[in-house]
This record gives sequence, C-alpha cells and structure tokens, in this order.
Amino acid sequence: MRNLLSRLLVVALLLVACSGAVWGDGLKVTITKKGGGTETKEGQASLQEAFNRLALKEVVGIKVSAGNFTEADWKWLKANRNSLTGLKKFEVTDAVGSVADIPDTNGDDQYFGAALEELHVAKLKRVGNTAIYNCTGLTSVSLPAATKIGD
Repeated sequence: MRNLLSRLLVVALLLVACSGAVWGDGLKVTITKKGGGTETKEGQASLQEAFNRLALKEVVGIKVSAGNFTEADWKWLKANRNSLTGLKKFEVTDAVGSVADIPDTNGDDQYFGAALEELHVAKLKRVGNTAIYNCTGLTSVSLPAATKIGD
C-alpha cells in the first residue's frame, strides 16, 4: 500500500510540474490601474483571459513580458478600445517569444484610443495600415524590430 501511495504521489508531482511548464508558455501581463495599483497575471492564454472580470476603464498600462502575442490579442485590443479609454502605456517586452504583426485596419477602427501616450513593442515586424491612426496623445513610440509600417 505504501509503495502504491508513493507512486501516486510521484505521478501527481509530475502532472503538476508538466502543467506548470505548459502554463509557463502563456502570456505574462502586468496591468496598471488608475491610482497606481498593479496586478500581474501569468500563464494567460490570451489578453482576453488576462482581462476577464476587470474593469477596463480603470486600466492605464499594459505590459506583456512573456508568452506569444498573437493576432487574436491585437483583435481583442481593437474590439475593446472604447472600453480602454484610460490606457496611456502599452508595452510588449523583448522577453516575449513572438509578436504577431498588427493587422491592417480601417481609418476609424484602430487598436488604441487617443489617450495612448507610450507604445513600445519589441519583436514586432509589421504595423498595419492606420493601426495607430488617431492616437493623438502619442509622445513615445519604440518598434525596434519593425521593418514595415503601413503599405
């Protein structure tokens, strides 16, 4: 009986270790809220998952520092732009695995609102047409790996 319990314990520990490795592949998102509070979410499958049950109007900063930032994440930002009205800083660090290109968009359907002041995205190769159009508050932009902006 003791041998069986030992084996079950080893199997349980292996499952926990393996699931942690899988979760480690997800996004690590640090969210800064009005008033200066921060919340870090690790192992998130997407931005949508990271922001589940959060008041988007309270968000002033988003920093992604692990995982793979996908086209679906860009689309989530665009779809929630009107709720992220206080977003001033958006950053994807060099520590991420990869960053999808920002897809093209129509002139009035960009990914960020006018309040955005800082945009820093490492590993981004292409910025789609009018993706940051009307981001009139921008004072700092860093896209060190970008090889194409717009057409």
